[in-house]
Amino acid sequence: QPSKLTMRQRLELTERELEVVKLLACGASDADIATDLCIAVDTASTHVGNIISKLHANNRTHAAFIALWRSFIPLDYLPTIAAYVPPLIRKEA
Repeated sequence: QPSKLTMRQRLELTERELEVVKLLACGASDADIATDLCIAVDTASTHVGNIISKLHANNRTHAAFIALWRSFIPLDYLPTIAAYVPPLIRKEA
């Protein structure tokens, strides 16, 4: 099925999508993303789907890799990715 996004839209991520893709790179689930960004889980899921489509990724992990490869996520963000703790685990601590 052809994507509804134009070529220009595919090459650009919105500011919110950049926030979401950083969390994807951390391994965050849609629920984690929703909690961290104070949005609904359905909204987080929509953002993830848009990112996957725009980056021509096969899945969320592939999208995170592409975002790193294309420098949507700066390399100096990698320590943050390594230190990420999902919201539910944060609450238990």
